[in-house]
Amino acid sequence: QGVQIVDGEIYVSTKSGLDRLVDGNGDGFFEGRDRLAAYPYADNFHEFAFGLPYRDGYFYVALASALERSGITTVPQPSADRGTVVKINKDTGAIDLVAGGLRTPNGINWGPDGNLLVTDNQGGWVPTSKLVEIKEGAFYNHFTTFEDPETGELRSGRFDDQPITPPALWMPHGEISNSPSTPVVMEEGLFAGQLAIGDVTYGGLQRAYLEEVDGQLQGALFRMSQGLEAGINEVAIGPDGDIYLGGIGYDGNWNQPGKLRYGLQKLTANDTVTMDILKTEITESGFDVTYTKPLSAASRQDVASKYQVEQWRYNATASYGGPKLGQESLPVVGATMSEDGKTVSLEIPGVKPGYVVHI
Repeated sequence: QGVQIVDGEIYVSTKSGLDRLVDGNGDGFFEGRDRLAAYPYADNFHEFAFGLPYRDGYFYVALASALERSGITTVPQPSADRGTVVKINKDTGAIDLVAGGLRTPNGINWGPDGNLLVTDNQGGWVPTSKLVEIKEGAFYNHFTTFEDPETGELRSGRFDDQPITPPALWMPHGEISNSPSTPVVMEEGLFAGQLAIGDVTYGGLQRAYLEEVDGQLQGALFRMSQGLEAGINEVAIGPDGDIYLGGIGYDGNWNQPGKLRYGLQKLTANDTVTMDILKTEITESGFDVTYTKPLSAASRQDVASKYQVEQWRYNATASYGGPKLGQESLPVVGATMSEDGKTVSLEIPGVKPGYVVHI
């Protein structure tokens, strides 16, 4: 489920462990594989192992929790320490647990500032999909229990007693996301430095602009690209800076409707500047919305009236997914333009911490 080349060796992450492919005679054909590290694994269909970013001698893998076929979290879990991010020593195979509380972390990669980011998919304890920043010892709200192999008693996941770390982004289900996958930092074009995030069922790429406020990563999510041949599970930046997309499809809701079950496509940035939102940043009184081009004279007239804003929150429960709560419209009471005509500063009273704001 993940491949990484380090010092000319090929490493492959599977559901049950991390393997190194063996080419003993150097003829380019692999005779076998060596198991570097074994993950907790009980042959549940959903015990995926997503990865495989590498840095400073360690591989990083996001281990999915076990589920019932209905999509509900298995209680008790057949394996301990699933729903975690682990790091694996390349030389010794030793496994360290970094953080926990994840359900289906179908995307793990380095972010714009070298931080580790994960996309987790909607389900039990995940009211809608989200992008989280992985921090040492953190808990991301997907509770698990498992049976102690020695005593037979039920035990909580080892991170479950930690405070809940909120996501950097909520990704509203069915509106801009369904099953988000790999995030990558774009290197080309107007949006270089921002994230492109794939999606298996919603399809295409979404774009994320991230900012840090009081030590917490947050940001804005935008639709970016559709019209691809399959739902997108793998996203990678090639040596040419282009975006390479691996498509996939399967029965049920593990596909983008009407698309192929497979795909391999490439996106190359061009020099065309279309009218789009470049970034959205929170301010003390609302938001700054910066566009790729100056607003037209017509758009600048009574510009505050051109915006509609609403906000809501989510509450995580054991149920599959969850509704929008506290949904309300917010007034735009003022708007000022920058001199270059590209940034609109919106004055929006009533924005609440922890809420999703839709502009």
